Amino acid sequence: MRKIFYLIILFGHTSFGQQVINYKGESINKMDSQNNKIGLWKIFDLKRNIEAYGEIENNEKFAEINYSINGKLFATQKQDSIVIFYEDNEKIETIFSWKNRENPIIKKDGNPINDVTKKKFFQTAELPAMFYGGAEGIAKFFKKNVDTRIIGDAPGKIIIEVVINKDGKVESPMIVSSSIPKLNEECIRVANKMPRWQPGIQQGHFVRTTFRIPLTF
Repeated sequence: MRKIFYLIILFGHTSFGQQVINYKGESINKMDSQNNKIGLWKIFDLKRNIEAYGEIENNEKFAEINYSINGKLFATQKQDSIVIFYEDNEKIETIFSWKNRENPIIKKDGNPINDVTKKKFFQTAELPAMFYGGAEGIAKFFKKNVDTRIIGDAPGKIIIEVVINKDGKVESPMIVSSSIPKLNEECIRVANKMPRWQPGIQQGHFVRTTFRIPLTF
């Protein structure tokens, strides 16, 4: 999944612990000494108030993933091919298959799930990468670490593109555009120091995601 997301950051004139994420009062998204995902992982989409969570089966995907919307459990996906929906206090078990392009989600009786639920599921099951602390957190990180003495008081804008890998780590930062080229190398250096993000997911599988971060100095 290659999608580009933007975070708008404005400034005036260290990385933290990577083995576990302390977020919303919980210790989640742990990695062991071999950098393998373990235990409970949670993925958030704060704009849509979606939360996906479950135990990790291997380093690539969830063993079973639950999706909640506005704090209410919406669906559980098991072993990729089974999806249970929770509607009006009823559990609806379905079979999911990309091979059936016309009706990829069908009930046990062979009938397709309704279009509203199907659309909501596909929207819910694809969540982007996220920096813990959001745009404000990124602003603080760059403000703390970028040495603006390089440019003095000269204003300008830089757009950095970063790849967030399946572990949530920053890879391949590059300058997309810059009106202050003297600061380009410094911004790349700081981007490489960024702490672990929340990785993106698609259908319970971790995916690489591309972000563009506009910076105004």
